Amino acid sequence: MDSRVQRAFILLLRAGLWNSTIDSFDGFLLSYTEWSELYQMAITQTVEGLVFDAITKLPGQYQPPKEVVVKWVVRVDAIERENVKKKEVTVEIAGLFKAHHIDVTLLKGSSLAVYYTKPLLRLSGDVDLYFNDINAFKQANQLIKQRGTDIGIGALRSTFYDWRDCEIEHHSKLIDIVNPFQKSYLKKLEKQETTNRILINLNGMKISSPSLLITHIQVNAHILKHFLGFGIGLRQFCDVARLYLNTSKSLNGEELKSHYKKLGIYRWMELIHCFLVDQLGLNAEFLPYQIKRYEDSKWLMNDVIAVGNFGFHGSGFVNGLQKQDEKRYAKSWVVLPRLLRAQSYARYEALWFPISKAWSTVSRKSKI
Repeated sequence: MDSRVQRAFILLLRAGLWNSTIDSFDGFLLSYTEWSELYQMAITQTVEGLVFDAITKLPGQYQPPKEVVVKWVVRVDAIERENVKKKEVTVEIAGLFKAHHIDVTLLKGSSLAVYYTKPLLRLSGDVDLYFNDINAFKQANQLIKQRGTDIGIGALRSTFYDWRDCEIEHHSKLIDIVNPFQKSYLKKLEKQETTNRILINLNGMKISSPSLLITHIQVNAHILKHFLGFGIGLRQFCDVARLYLNTSKSLNGEELKSHYKKLGIYRWMELIHCFLVDQLGLNAEFLPYQIKRYEDSKWLMNDVIAVGNFGFHGSGFVNGLQKQDEKRYAKSWVVLPRLLRAQSYARYEALWFPISKAWSTVSRKSKI
């Protein structure tokens, strides 16, 4: 990717993320090919809504060619429509569970979108629902199956299904820490934070989301999990940046730091915090606690740009024309460099990640 295109992309992303102005427009005198590359980069990173919002604020002579703008407008309109639909689906599913007295918690998605200036521009992924005990998890799965919907088994004993063309995931694990020796600690923390859960208002229905403390840990652990796999995209970092901007002042930063240290991901968090400040432009005063050890985050940005959202866009990720056995072989080699690099930042997570993936593959063969 042309570094000129990447620089323009980052400037636009920052402007869209922080709803800020751009001081200099010289970097936006791009050719049709360059604007097309920038458009594709925004899609790869699933931040096309934020970037387009910034583009609309550019003077006319610096905006993309009409052909690119038209494609972008159509895509952003589709994102907004999809977000409205997913909110309706979330309310529908949550209402179904509440009617059957099944306690459900909304993770990520709409619960993070509320922290954006324009929530509808955030490209949403799956609808993630968490059940705090295994009985509720099983009851929810059975209820969906009774509605004639097929359910698949995902990683870490999660389940998934389509509901009105929206993918829904059920989780029995709240925080993506794979080190098994942290399981009791995480359950204890979850129990302590139960009374601090936040109610999100979606179309008039109040749906539970995790406490601020749990949310901070959960979204950052989620990024680590995907980094250890096939990579992570910029949208997830943008979620954390907006979360920090809106909530960090309401947290006990020292308490959060102690949890990161206990979970063995404190240095990983130092890297993430440096990334948010140096690469995305977050004001350091909105970090939950002060950075003690500076980490060079340029390599992480290069990795994020190279692989895209969840690693599905990188050149190292094989194309769909290859056979399945060839794909599995190729993808296993994609993971190794990240596991080795992560040893410096989250040693035990890097150690246990491939083991947990192997166990997850075996356990998927069992019945729900």
